[in-house]
Amino acid sequence: MPVVDINIHHLPEDLFSNERILNGFLNSAPRGFGEIARVETLDSGKQQLILEKPKGYQNLNYVDGDYSAEAKLAAMDDAGVDYGVMRVPVWQEWLGLETCREVNDNAAEIVKRSSGRLFSTACVPPWGGKENVYELERCIKDLGAVGVQVACHYGQLYLDDEVFRPYLKIVSDLDIPVIVHHTPLPVEWQQVIAYTNLRREFGRIVDQATAVGRELFSGLFLELPNLRFIHTMLGGNWFANTALLTPADRGIPHEQHLLRPHPSALLGQGPGRVRAQGQRARSLPVWLLVPRVLRMDESGRGVHAEHDRDQRGRSRSGALRQRKAPLQPSDLIWSRKRA
Repeated sequence: MPVVDINIHHLPEDLFSNERILNGFLNSAPRGFGEIARVETLDSGKQQLILEKPKGYQNLNYVDGDYSAEAKLAAMDDAGVDYGVMRVPVWQEWLGLETCREVNDNAAEIVKRSSGRLFSTACVPPWGGKENVYELERCIKDLGAVGVQVACHYGQLYLDDEVFRPYLKIVSDLDIPVIVHHTPLPVEWQQVIAYTNLRREFGRIVDQATAVGRELFSGLFLELPNLRFIHTMLGGNWFANTALLTPADRGIPHEQHLLRPHPSALLGQGPGRVRAQGQRARSLPVWLLVPRVLRMDESGRGVHAEHDRDQRGRSRSGALRQRKAPLQPSDLIWSRKRA
């Protein structure tokens, strides 16, 4: 089975050499709300785009050269990833329409140069309006995007807010999947700001978990039953972050660490069945988002290629590097299953 990474970072390849695009990124970050964007030069001579909130607390670092098509494909080869779906890392929360067009055009060019290995998602402001809708349709119909990307909240508004309904209604009618990515910090960020790992890793899980809860309880998916959200860096990321937050260097075997239970202790037998330790498994009344690239292991638990790693964090995908038939955009359609 091919290995697909749905979380490939994409930025315009000329971000640091095209003053118009760079200013589009820098000027979109809302300085008046504490988001401080700046560029500095590293000792290596490369430029780095940095986002801070509050001042002195770095939350994002983009380094020139890390986001080229060649860099993406080389990293995929090294990790044994066959195909990748691209999206902007976080900044789509603020980007204006003109900069989004530049981002989408470059993504389409990278797709053309990737020999069928990379796919794009539409980067569009989610506020409705005919110009934004035109850009969404251009990405899907003309540029071949396989979905749309959004941030899990915009300012203080999560996606369950009524202001996003007109745009999400159009997305639902187009029947395309939505990749939802975390923002640099959750809305209520003050309690996680002090420590780097707590801020930059666990804070993102807080953001995504808050977003998912609000979406489920709001009735959003009942109102728009064709709407399909894929929240990245949430499930498997939790287990990775327990190691960052509670490193097992105090004489406690890693596999026995109290705050890092094996996923089998939390998952029932089969998809859609969840339990806490010591409790009977029960079905959850929610829609599960199950991609076709998701496979089930021998116990019936879902395993995503992005998190298919052994206990030391090494990829298990080496045996899957040889690709069979080329992946087509239609293969990336996500299906819904009732839990």
